[in-house]
Amino acid sequence: MAVAKNEKTGKWYAKFRYHDYTGRTIQKKKEGFDKRSDALKWEKDFIVQHEGVERLTFGQTYEKYLIDCEPRLKATTLIKKRRYIKHFKPLWEMAITEIKPRTIRQWQNDYLLAINPDTQKMIFTRSTIFDINGELINFFNWCAKFCGLIRNPAKDAGTITYRSITEKPPQVKNIWQPEHFEKFISYIGRPDHRLFYSLLFWCGLRRGEALGLRIKDIDLNNKLLKIRQNRTPAGIDTPKTKSSIRDVTIPSPLIKEINEYIKKLYQPAPNTLLFENLTVNISVEFYRRQQALNFKPRLRLHDLRHSHASMLINAGFSPDVVADRLGHANAQMVLKVYGHMYPEKRVEVTDALNKIYERKRRT
Repeated sequence: MAVAKNEKTGKWYAKFRYHDYTGRTIQKKKEGFDKRSDALKWEKDFIVQHEGVERLTFGQTYEKYLIDCEPRLKATTLIKKRRYIKHFKPLWEMAITEIKPRTIRQWQNDYLLAINPDTQKMIFTRSTIFDINGELINFFNWCAKFCGLIRNPAKDAGTITYRSITEKPPQVKNIWQPEHFEKFISYIGRPDHRLFYSLLFWCGLRRGEALGLRIKDIDLNNKLLKIRQNRTPAGIDTPKTKSSIRDVTIPSPLIKEINEYIKKLYQPAPNTLLFENLTVNISVEFYRRQQALNFKPRLRLHDLRHSHASMLINAGFSPDVVADRLGHANAQMVLKVYGHMYPEKRVEVTDALNKIYERKRRT
């Protein structure tokens, strides 16, 4: 490796050899740097992106992993992966090849399963623990496939178990009944906020789906919302999953409200966003308004969607119907999230087994 100055041009250059992903040795040279430090930095960055993991730290390799994932994943998924970085700081400066199963095991015990000394409860929730550990396993799988790492230490460290996370809590804690929602919405003066909250509660939309609605996605004649895009902090994207692309029927009382709202927009075009002036910060605004009103029970914005699902379930609709309206892939997903709202299913199973048992006794 060499960084030197070209006496004729007065510029610095970097010249070195590196090993690509196939193991070949390749010579690389780049000229035109104003300062020696610029040439050194470019050389270091190039090697990090193009060589295997032998000389790299966990942090350098994770950045390399994110760059490789960028053209393959949604912007929201990449944002989520970047958020994991803060959890991997205890491993960040370690050489990637020096991280062993016992290293991961110690990180799990000391960090993921840490107890808050004041409350004597776990700092992270069950789902957060499994999400963080799952991302670590995915990362080391990538290292094994594309960077020559021999084994996955996170996988070899074993499954995380702990007495306080062995039993899965209900997924949905708080919901509003229609009377709760109508009372809350009566305090909301802004038409865009009123309509936005109403679409989540009465149509079961996700936040990004509602923010991504365009004028052309609203068919008032057929009372349909066409979910065709998702708006995230990173911009406009495709819906969350293939099953999220769907048509959602609009309850009749909302038709008039939507129509009047659109009439007040300034020269809307087919591609004009229905909620052009709202951002993802509407979630914070929703919670702050409840605090200001001392409104109970207090919900997260996404709980309006859960409240809609609860209404459908209480009305007697099957998991298949609920899944179709919410944009879930199948009924299993609905039962996973809202299964505790279907207690009658347990009774049906018990009755069926009792009948089978009685028939067997008679034969």
